[in-house]
Order: sequence, then C-alpha cells, then structure tokens
Amino acid sequence: MYIDFHTHIFPDRIAARAVAKLEGVSGARACTDGTLGGLKASMEKNGIGLSVILPVVTKPEQFDSVQQFAQKVTEEEKGILSFGGVHPLSPRWREEIGRIADSGLKGMKIHPDYQDVYVDDIRLIRCVDYAMERGLTVVLHAGVDIGYPDMLRCTPQRAARLLEAVDCQAGSLVFAHIGGHGLWDDVERYLVGRPVYLDTAHSLDQISREQLLRIIRSHSAERILWATDSPWADQGVFKDYLEGLPLTERQRALISHENALRLLSGVKAEKVLEYKEAQ
Repeated sequence: MYIDFHTHIFPDRIAARAVAKLEGVSGARACTDGTLGGLKASMEKNGIGLSVILPVVTKPEQFDSVQQFAQKVTEEEKGILSFGGVHPLSPRWREEIGRIADSGLKGMKIHPDYQDVYVDDIRLIRCVDYAMERGLTVVLHAGVDIGYPDMLRCTPQRAARLLEAVDCQAGSLVFAHIGGHGLWDDVERYLVGRPVYLDTAHSLDQISREQLLRIIRSHSAERILWATDSPWADQGVFKDYLEGLPLTERQRALISHENALRLLSGVKAEKVLEYKEAQ
C-alpha cells in the first residue's frame, strides 16, 4: 500500500488558472491538471491507496469555505481525505482549530510563507500547540517554496525553536519536504533525531540519494512519511524512487503507509483503495 501524505487540489473552476500561475512563477510543470479528478486518475494509474489533501488558508476569511470543502471531500470520496487549514493570524484561531477537531478531520496544514508568519512566531506556536492538544496532526511547509523562494519563514533553525516551545508528545507534528526543502544540511543539524515526522513531498528527486538515506537512517524510518506534493510531483515516479532505495522491507512499509496509518488512526477501511493486482 502507498499513502500519499501531501497532495493539493484546486476547485475545478479555478484549477487551470491556478496551475498556470504557479507554473509561471516556479518554473515547475504540474503532473496533473490540479483537480480532484486529476488526483484520482493519478492514484488509479499508480496504485495509490490513499491521498491526503492539504489545503492552505491564505486569508483568515477563507476558513469556512476550506473547512466545508475538506469535510465534503473526506465524507464523499473513496481513497481521499482532507486536512483542515487555519491561518495563524486569524482572530478566531482557537475556535477554528476546535471546529476542525470536532468535525473529525485528522489534521491541519500551516504554510508560514503564504501566511506571512515565521514558524517560531508565538502566534503560530500557539496554534500548533493547541491543535496538538486537540489531537490533530499538524503539517507545516518547511524550507524553500519554489514558487516564492524569497519567502523563507520556516528554516530548520526556526523549526527547532518551535519544537522547544510545544509539547510534541501531545500530538503529531510533520515538517514537509524532508524538514526543509533545499536546506537539508541544516535539517541534519537541527531536526534529525527530534520527535517530529518528515514527509518527502517534492523532495525525493531534489535531495541527493546519499543524504536522503543518511537522514532516513539517522532520523528513523518510523518518522518518515511518503508524500509527493501532487500535482507538483508524479506519484508513479516517487513510488518507483522509494522502491529503488536500498531499504529493508520493514523500512519501506513504514515509510510507504504504516506511519501514515498510525497518524490517521480511525480512518474507515473503505477509505483505502485496493491495488488492482490484489483484486
């Protein structure tokens, strides 16, 4: 089984414009059309059992619409679930985190760059701390965002300060992009070995194979989550990449799906698609 712990989609009516804009500023090329249908087609093609959508609330007033969409997708779509999203500068941040937890969603996404707040800012720290207190998994964008490389608000050093301020035993914290896209030397210095998860979104083919294996072995395969950042990376390519790494079958199982299932405990069995070859 493969669970993609980090994907994005856009509403059908704006997907083409949104993807074109992001392709233009980043120089990257999307691997799907950025819609829910495109993600599902990729999953079917590549045998992905479950995909987790991570919405980004770029303005506080977007919370209600994002929350409604996340609940709808999670309730209605087989093999898909969505996290919620909160803007750390929202005056209703505590109420909104409570609504995410009460709705049954498993976690929430914070993107410091798009939300104009540093990861070690007390306003972001209090959101993370309360979300974990409520039992949510919190995923934070970390490192360079290729679309906006000058907005670097979550470096491994700053992320380490966040860890000093929150109770990581109260919930689960995930730093995306192997802890800090493009800053992996600092990830090894500041984050490896700490009680956090690192996902592989948009990073397996960016980091050197040697450094990736060193991080996996030093940090422990029990704290690595397979993820693509679809539509910005191809699920099939990333699946093949993990299959080709010199890992034990146990390490591969932990990374590909077992760690994710632990964080998503209680997800209904029908959410997980079976591989065609297993049918």
